[in-house]
Amino acid sequence: MLFGGFFALLVYHLFLLVTLKEATYLYFATLLAGMLAVLLEYTGFMGVYFFPSLYNYKPIYFPLLVSVMYASIITFSDTFFQLKSSLPKLHKVNIFLLVGWGILVTLIPFISYLNLARLMTPYQIVTISATWIIGVVAWRKGFHPVRYFILAWLGMAASLFLLLLVREGIVPSTFFNENIFQLGFIVMAVSWSVALADRINLLKADTESVNREIQSSRNRCLKSWRVCRSAWPFMGRIKNPNISTSVRLRFSATR
Repeated sequence: MLFGGFFALLVYHLFLLVTLKEATYLYFATLLAGMLAVLLEYTGFMGVYFFPSLYNYKPIYFPLLVSVMYASIITFSDTFFQLKSSLPKLHKVNIFLLVGWGILVTLIPFISYLNLARLMTPYQIVTISATWIIGVVAWRKGFHPVRYFILAWLGMAASLFLLLLVREGIVPSTFFNENIFQLGFIVMAVSWSVALADRINLLKADTESVNREIQSSRNRCLKSWRVCRSAWPFMGRIKNPNISTSVRLRFSATR
């Protein structure tokens, strides 16, 4: 059921990507695909049912999948909040985080899986914390769809943070601690889908408001032009030639 829900969300947002052609849907679809791949590998389904011959390459492709997932989280949040134009300093923070994940990816062939995990685990905590702080800042700036983003990220961050504490040996490894992050994943995916839809509706409402204002201005201009046009036959009846010439020149300029 968990994997089916992720797959349904992925197909739905791929359809929206093809229909609307927005970069935000591309990043979110990549995020869903990365999360689904990480879940399949973490639970063992990928190695048993899908790609059993690739099990020996897990120390290579699993860190790569994790890196893609977190890079997608960063790029999605950056595009979702339009940080490049609205909060450029936070946009630079995201660029820094992406560079960090790029460096970790380049280290995959050169260091052991254990040492790479020791580097990735604390960096995941840094990425989660930074993304949550960015969401809070955007919320305080009045970005309304962020309420769903914060809800999604709180569930995701809490469950994943607990798993990372298990990996660091700070809390014991239990069935609950090891698997609660799966619930956090699905809550995050659904909530971010709602946040994305709310953002699109907000942009649509703003566009319609601008279009109405443009139409209203156009109607006012047409009304003024019709009034001037209807008054044109009476211009020749004005006895004062200077006034008549002045009015005619002004009317000609408006045309």
